Amino acid sequence: MVNILGILVIALQILSMQIYIDPFGVAVVTMDVAITQGVNEIQLPVQPLVESIEVTVGNESLASVYSDGMLYVFSSVEGVAHISYLANIT
Repeated sequence: MVNILGILVIALQILSMQIYIDPFGVAVVTMDVAITQGVNEIQLPVQPLVESIEVTVGNESLASVYSDGMLYVFSSVEGVAHISYLANIT
């Protein structure tokens, strides 16, 4: 846990991760991460195309911010977050 500007940030464990190339040659990353209520810090394995990042818990989309290899996810519930994005391979 880290305290950044008075906000408690929790680094969590990745439950599963998959990186694959789709039929169009695009690198896609998917991850499942157990998150808690509040701000969660997740290190991404591959640099994303930031505009493509999607984070959901159940059917609810969650707000997230990407900075320097870390994804900060803001959640009002505990659960398993599904993260998907396109990898920046340029």
